Amino acid sequence: MIRFRYIPLVLFLATAFSPSEAGRPAKRMGTQPRMDCKIMSDSLAHLYEAGDPSYLTWDFSAAKCDSSRLYQAYYYQGIGFLFISAWKEALYFLTAARDIGGPRDEEILYHLWTVYQKLDRYQEMERLTLELHQRYPSSLFLLEILDQWKSVPASAHTWSWGYSSKAAWAGTRTPYLNHILTNRLSGEIGQKWAGGMVRETGSMSMKSKWDQRFFQGFQANLGTEYQRKGASLEADWGAGFESRGDASSIIFTNGAQSLLADSNWNFKQGRLAAGYSYTTNTGWNLAGNASFYQASPDWRVLGLNHSQSILFTDFILIGYLDLQKHWITPDPEVGQTQEPNLDGMLTFSFSLTPYFSRGRHSLGVGGTYYASRMHYVIATGADRGPDSEWQHSLTETTSYSYDLRSWCRLAASFSFGYDFNNRLQTLAYTSKTVYGLDAGFSLSY
Repeated sequence: MIRFRYIPLVLFLATAFSPSEAGRPAKRMGTQPRMDCKIMSDSLAHLYEAGDPSYLTWDFSAAKCDSSRLYQAYYYQGIGFLFISAWKEALYFLTAARDIGGPRDEEILYHLWTVYQKLDRYQEMERLTLELHQRYPSSLFLLEILDQWKSVPASAHTWSWGYSSKAAWAGTRTPYLNHILTNRLSGEIGQKWAGGMVRETGSMSMKSKWDQRFFQGFQANLGTEYQRKGASLEADWGAGFESRGDASSIIFTNGAQSLLADSNWNFKQGRLAAGYSYTTNTGWNLAGNASFYQASPDWRVLGLNHSQSILFTDFILIGYLDLQKHWITPDPEVGQTQEPNLDGMLTFSFSLTPYFSRGRHSLGVGGTYYASRMHYVIATGADRGPDSEWQHSLTETTSYSYDLRSWCRLAASFSFGYDFNNRLQTLAYTSKTVYGLDAGFSLSY
């Protein structure tokens, strides 16, 4: 338990430091020992135990302290300002100690959560809760935070932004995923409305294929979501551009049908979704949604998804089921030939992945089963009529991430597996090896 005796000097300090200051507190008048870090550190510990807050005016950054002594000094100064309700000053020193890192990090995260609560910074509170769980899953501070969440009202307005960059490599059989560089910028703002939470989101991304062309594609999305007591409604609109070329399209058997075959520009993307999410007292979460998505004027998708996850003391187990029905308008240029013309798809996937967390590290190793039935129409020739192709995939994926800072994450993943294809007219399965690797980083605030 932290001890701090209030004395008259506390009243002086409470007025001497203005909570409105966001940066490092200005240096104040006060008695300070010689600029010797060891003497200052030893004196600080004695003053802290005695309940004398005069050490709050000391400038340890000018005393040439090593990182361990500076960590200790910033910890004590942060706690001191916390107890006199100087939230901005407490935030500065506790954040400085957290950036250095040390044996009191678990407690520092909890005190930062308290400071953000006083400053009504709801989103930072969420991130600290997640970080505390990842780094210290059995922490008593975490239990205290989860208990306090019940009485923490969401702020009237929240906002955040994020940037991510990712480079991907894949096997030669999947050229549309190989040598791809993606840069994405996203933002979100939320507010309370009608007993729930409304969020407006926007994102922009640019895709490059570094061995062919710098600018290959562009995508922009705007959306809104309403959440209340685990239920959610969502609507999105999107626009995209894709440069032409075989390597930039999702190619099927006929060589012409693709997601963006109608035009380089596509302004008719959209998505409607309704979902739910429920978490039990034991940490078991169940969620699902139904969605209708238009990828282009000629491509529409109805999807059903269900996911479950359970929170253990040292890892999280996540699984999901996904079923999609695709309606595709046949390509008229192919309709008068003997080439198969894709006019529909049915897909199903199942995945189960445990994610292990230790400190700032996170590792996930899991498998995915995917099955699809692509339906074709052949308009002319001896093989005129419907035809289908089945594909089955088994893939193992390993993903790793490291939180360099609370706002910066490095991540990489590798997948390897096999695809098995079968045309009903041939009744023979063919197999191929598929693999992919991506690495990147993300920034968030």
